[in-house]
Amino acid sequence: MHRTTELHRVTAALCAIAVALAVVFTGHPAPARADGEVFDTGHVDAFYVSAPGGELTLSMKEDITGSGVVRPGNDVTLKVAEEAWSEATEGIDGIGVPTYYLPQTQDSSLLWPGWDTQSAQSAGYTDINFEFVEVTGPGDIFVFETAGFGDIQPVTDAGALDLVSGDVINQAYPAHRHVNWAFSEPGIYTMTVQAESNGDTSNQVTYTWDVGDAEATPREEESDTDHGAESSAELDDVTLGEASSDEPVSSNSGSRSGGGSSGGATRGAASAAGTKAAEQQAQDKNRKDRTERKERKERKPARAADKTTPAAENVDTVAAAGYYDSGQNLLPWGIGILGLGMLVLGLALARLALIKGRD
Repeated sequence: MHRTTELHRVTAALCAIAVALAVVFTGHPAPARADGEVFDTGHVDAFYVSAPGGELTLSMKEDITGSGVVRPGNDVTLKVAEEAWSEATEGIDGIGVPTYYLPQTQDSSLLWPGWDTQSAQSAGYTDINFEFVEVTGPGDIFVFETAGFGDIQPVTDAGALDLVSGDVINQAYPAHRHVNWAFSEPGIYTMTVQAESNGDTSNQVTYTWDVGDAEATPREEESDTDHGAESSAELDDVTLGEASSDEPVSSNSGSRSGGGSSGGATRGAASAAGTKAAEQQAQDKNRKDRTERKERKERKPARAADKTTPAAENVDTVAAAGYYDSGQNLLPWGIGILGLGMLVLGLALARLALIKGRD
């Protein structure tokens, strides 16, 4: 018994030494256990880039549990409420379906996610790429900007609205920025992201999004069912019209002998056939839509030769629609005001010179 106890003690001590050596040589402690917090409303900079000690770091900053609270990012769940379901994205080319939609401008009843790279500029990191190492989920994720006059602009380097594994979003200058987010299906989505700048790469953070109510009937299936029911009714009406056209019309004062039974059987068979055809049509459409979404989701984006992003080219226009950053977009206004002031001054001097000339 004594020897067994001593053996257990030696084994425990060796395990402790091994863990300590792993921490020393890798420089990283064991991953922290998530505390189970869920954010479903309020402002959060999901991708918060800073440089403590000059080291490029990716984390999260939020104003939900406090003001400017910085946290790892993988310790919370970003909840997209069922109330986010909207048909606003159905008319957008590149999306074309209703989605769980988080707008670019703040809605107090929904989560307002964005990103912030301003804190990294103190270490010389100004042009930053967000690299989406892996994106998973039951449906498609769309990310885009709404510019002036309602123009829709992609934010990924690939130039597409949907976000897939391997995509990159470039933030060309220090900014605090918000965009539109949309999710096509309810369920759990994950994004494993890292920041890159000046040849340096940050730590990876896996962000978890819980979209909609997974226990509720999927919105698309509801839509397909309704569509199928309408198609069934239309098919029934047409079929019934064709079936009854060959039958003599019964009089209001009496009934046809045997005709009612035969007509009822014919209409019943036609109705059953129409319903079955409509159900099959709805199922075929559903399978086709899901196949197309899967193919789009697995698309590997083509990398552009340069790092130019539409957002960086249209800062002024985007700012008018709710996009805001560190203040660089105020430069054109300052130049305009200065020019106007110089013009007024020049006119005043010219008038003064004219008056003196007359004297």
